[in-house]
Parts: sequence; C-alpha cells; structure tokens
Amino acid sequence: MKVIEASRSLTQAADLLDLDWICVQRILERAVDRGLTRRSTEGLRYVGLDEKSFGAVRTYVSLMTDLKGQRVLEVVAGRDTDQAWLCGKAC
Repeated sequence: MKVIEASRSLTQAADLLDLDWICVQRILERAVDRGLTRRSTEGLRYVGLDEKSFGAVRTYVSLMTDLKGQRVLEVVAGRDTDQAWLCGKAC
C-alpha cells in the first residue's frame, strides 16, 4: 500500500511493483474494504454533505464527511435528494 500511496497513479504503482494495473486496483479495493470494516462512527458529532463533479461530462458524486475527524464516511454516485438515506446509514 505504501508504494500505491506514494505513486502518482495506479499505472506508476503497477510499473514499480511489476504488476498489471488490474492487480494493483484489486489490492487497493481490498485495502479500502478492510478500512471500511474497521471504520467506527462512535463519537461522530459533525457531518458534512457535499457534491463534487469531475470529468468533461460532469459526473457527480455525493460525499458524507466527518467534519471534525476530517475523513470521508461515504461516497455515492449522483447528487439526487433521494440520497438522504446516507445519514441514517453511516451515522
């Protein structure tokens, strides 16, 4: 994970580790899954909701963040108001 974190891209990490891009992506996905299972919302007091866009097509994601702990709690594709269930799910 340290090589992936220090790299500018997954392609660069794959080159450094002598792995293909898909293997590096799977390593990253497993690390995220492990982090999510260890994540605790105990003591969570201040939650922020925001939307971010990226790409020329303006693809949007909705983010829920722990404002005090400065961490991302949830990322969901889109920006619909129907995603209000996020608060109940993570908090």
